[in-house]
Amino acid sequence: MSEILDSAIAKVSDAKCAFCRFITANDTGKNGSHQSGFYIPKCAAPLLFETPGVKGENKDRFVEVKWQDSFTTESRFIYYGQGTRNEYRITRFGKNFPFFEEDNVGDLLVIAQYNETYYYGYVLQSDQDIEDFFAYFNLSSETTNQLIDVKQAITQ
Repeated sequence: MSEILDSAIAKVSDAKCAFCRFITANDTGKNGSHQSGFYIPKCAAPLLFETPGVKGENKDRFVEVKWQDSFTTESRFIYYGQGTRNEYRITRFGKNFPFFEEDNVGDLLVIAQYNETYYYGYVLQSDQDIEDFFAYFNLSSETTNQLIDVKQAITQ
């Protein structure tokens, strides 16, 4: 197991709330979209906010995310509820954020909430790390894009 995988498993195991999904071309902006940041589905809104967003209103908050145990971003959690939009995103990673490259499409994004304003973020890149992460938490590629049921994984 890699050090990043070991750390991701430990942080998710201890998290108040955790989530994983595969990075898409839309996330990286490499498909020409005007979206920014990582899309978070509505089912995972508790990772970002204590109460869900309300259609017709935008809301946001700022948090620190420590990535790969090496650098921290002051990122923004946002719910876009105005106009035709109705979605959650994590934005504001800085110009040199290394995980918005074409090579990252298909990597596994893992977000773990430590406390209300501090999170850990990991991008698992190797197929073996992704498989081992899935095995530890009893997940599959079909069960990503939602909150991770840490209690279920630990009791297995």
